[in-house]
Amino acid sequence: MREIEFRGKHMQNNAWVFGYFYLDKPHNNPRIIDDYRTPYVSPETVGQYTGLKDKNGVKIFEGDIIEYGKEKGRYLVEWDEGECGFILRCTTEKSFILKGAMLRQTVVIGNRHDNPELLKETDNG
Repeated sequence: MREIEFRGKHMQNNAWVFGYFYLDKPHNNPRIIDDYRTPYVSPETVGQYTGLKDKNGVKIFEGDIIEYGKEKGRYLVEWDEGECGFILRCTTEKSFILKGAMLRQTVVIGNRHDNPELLKETDNG
């Protein structure tokens, strides 16, 4: 059985909220629901857990920035409709599907919301 989890930034205090259900209905602010509360979150920050962990046991979420491979290239984890799965996107190289076999060489180093500068470094090569 696969673990379903979402995260998003709280609209009022900008803290990360984690939960197992994401609700985004018209005329309502989006919410992530956990066992105790249903806080409003900024929709652009919502990301789903990929079901995978990096080599240090850190959960990999959509929107995370990871280092991968011997050259420690930086990639953004994104959902790709065409591939029907999570991919690693890099502006300087070809994107590819995130697979479990890669995890021994993968480390989460940040995310696009808290550490956007990590993506700018990747854009510059």
